[in-house]
Amino acid sequence: MSKIEYVTKSWNPICGCSRGCSYCYARRMLKRFNKGCDKCKFFIPHYHIERITRPLTWRKPQRIFLGSLTDLFAPKIELEWIEQIIKVIKATPQHRYITLTKWPVYPKEFIGIKNLWTGRTIEGGNIPRAMEHRILNIEPWLRPLNEFNNIKEYQWVIIGAQTNPSVPVIHNDLVSFLDLEVPLFIKNNVGFGPTIQQYPDGLKL
Repeated sequence: MSKIEYVTKSWNPICGCSRGCSYCYARRMLKRFNKGCDKCKFFIPHYHIERITRPLTWRKPQRIFLGSLTDLFAPKIELEWIEQIIKVIKATPQHRYITLTKWPVYPKEFIGIKNLWTGRTIEGGNIPRAMEHRILNIEPWLRPLNEFNNIKEYQWVIIGAQTNPSVPVIHNDLVSFLDLEVPLFIKNNVGFGPTIQQYPDGLKL
């Protein structure tokens, strides 16, 4: 199981990130639960080869968060690690993989993998062009959005709030999403009235 609401499993063959977000929950998690791994403790990007085959053991179709403790698009992620991950993704077409990034680049290695859904994460401001991404992840939503011009380039929108410390989402801005023809998943930590947790067809199990 996974504590991330919109997936059924988490898979972390890579841990650590070089971006340095002040609110990063992954950094806090690895500082507490690192099992004696110094690179985990200090959040240095590194590869856990012993985890690479885990999805091969899950025969039932799963919706898998790939890299909840890293950013796979970050500069210090080795190409060799990515290539090993892609081999497993392609060998498990019954699964649906989700990975999110804040980096404004798109590695060519990820293009055209049907069961891999990548997403761009923002905190507010301008909505970037989708490029090859299918998901827009607004989390934590800390600032108002400037415009919605590019929203329909995405196939799914996820909205989440910051926790620890808690920062509420501006619900007036959130209402603007309700009229858009894009599946919307509002996480429970947002505290929005009706439960809206939709999936696009390609991510339904």
